Amino acid sequence: MKSFQHPVSLPVGQLLTLLLLAADMMPEEALEARCERAARHLLRQEVYVAEDETRCPHTGQLVRRSPQGQQIRRLLENIAEGGPVPTAQGLAKGMRLLPLQRHLRLGTRKTPTSLMQIFEEGAMLDHVARVVVDLGVGSHPNWTWWDAEVVATSSDGVQWLIQRVRRGARFGGRSEPAQGGYLYGEDDGSPWVLTVPVHVRTMEQAQTALAQARARAVQP
Repeated sequence: MKSFQHPVSLPVGQLLTLLLLAADMMPEEALEARCERAARHLLRQEVYVAEDETRCPHTGQLVRRSPQGQQIRRLLENIAEGGPVPTAQGLAKGMRLLPLQRHLRLGTRKTPTSLMQIFEEGAMLDHVARVVVDLGVGSHPNWTWWDAEVVATSSDGVQWLIQRVRRGARFGGRSEPAQGGYLYGEDDGSPWVLTVPVHVRTMEQAQTALAQARARAVQP
């Protein structure tokens, strides 16, 4: 296996997003435990098991799986096959590094952004990332939430349009111009997510895409 070196690779960046899901509701020790379990999976010492999953005490097989756990295991396998392989300490370092880099990038935009707005937008991105995983919504293979930003919100604040940044991307530079983003919303308290093309960058365009998607959904 290759040794792990910073900067963080794209697959590791995607993994860190999953390991950080619901981090605002977890103590630091629980996040460190996720890193330890992920590192042991990479070393083939044990299979990663998420907190909401269950392993049979007799066979050791997973009898209850979660979307988050399954995506984490797929990424771990990809990383183990292609390397480099992060340690638990490397993952923990990445957990601190990537959110900080995202906050710094948000703070350098042309539109003045307060510290509170930066943290609010980071929380919005983290929330939608979790919903995307829970709902099993697909995405571009090279999509990463560390290079995402909220480009527009509805007047009532219920819908958020998210796209990949045009400048300052942490992963891929300008080599991923075709990546589309997401429109997030809620109906009667239930969240939903729609994937939208890369050119959709206003709420007017997002509403057109939403109307078209809903019209296709009711077609016989």
